[in-house]
Amino acid sequence: MSYDEHSTDAMFSRIIGRLDQQAKDTAEHRTELIAVLNEVRNEVKLTNGRVRSIERWRDVITAKVAVISAITSFLMGGIAWAANHFF
Repeated sequence: MSYDEHSTDAMFSRIIGRLDQQAKDTAEHRTELIAVLNEVRNEVKLTNGRVRSIERWRDVITAKVAVISAITSFLMGGIAWAANHFF
């Protein structure tokens, strides 16, 4: 029996071979994609931690500025009151 490349068996064999190769390529691509996504997730966690610390620092600075402003306003109001009543 001779080999006929146009026979249905040969055609199906080529199709099955291509499907197997496609499945291997898809599995490799999925593995690479999952590795990249895990790396991105780790970087996002690191960045979120940095952003949280910067936001906390901003809140502390804002609170300090508010306290200093309140104290300064109180002192200046006291000086203005004293200047108005005693001078």
